[in-house]
Amino acid sequence: MPPVFIYYQVYDDDKKELLSIRQPVVRNNSNIGRVDVTRIPAPHTIGALAERICKQENRPWGIDWDNDDAYGGMLLKTWKSSTAYDLDDEVNLFIPGRPGATPQEPVLLKLWYEELPALLHYDGFDEPEKRSVTSHRTPVFVYYKLYDDTQEALVAVKEPVVAANPNIGRVDVCQIPAPYIVSALAERICKQENREFGLDWSPSTNI
Repeated sequence: MPPVFIYYQVYDDDKKELLSIRQPVVRNNSNIGRVDVTRIPAPHTIGALAERICKQENRPWGIDWDNDDAYGGMLLKTWKSSTAYDLDDEVNLFIPGRPGATPQEPVLLKLWYEELPALLHYDGFDEPEKRSVTSHRTPVFVYYKLYDDTQEALVAVKEPVVAANPNIGRVDVCQIPAPYIVSALAERICKQENREFGLDWSPSTNI
């Protein structure tokens, strides 16, 4: 099977400029790169595509809990388009009509930085009908799987977010209380999945 590529540009929304690509693929244009579809892990979602582009360009993506940083992004159909893909949408990346199929119409990955505490303390997220491609006040999620060590198997989550995969869930970071540590994230996931977490000090009825 011959290589299948998706062509892209990266826009730094904080600097308001297109970024030079590490390995440009168009002569006399340092702003267009490409990613090999086979390097994108399944399930093929828009979010997985965006994450792969960031990895290829050495750009951070998602939440850095150690430094209280958050790196947001959205994928636009083209540079001139105001329409953004939903990061959760699954997409066939092998068909001719895939996003960014040609260097003439690359997708645009728009990235920005936010401090995590500020992100978590919004009074409220933008209503869906009020969101735009320049809005940063959109929900930020942490995706997760559950593994039951006693059963030695993955556990189906209560509300799967990936079609045909019952093992992937997500938690809204706005629901995670401060301080923003890994155990707080784990506790929130357990609460969402109605799973026990930590020590149960209540007396046993068998005593």
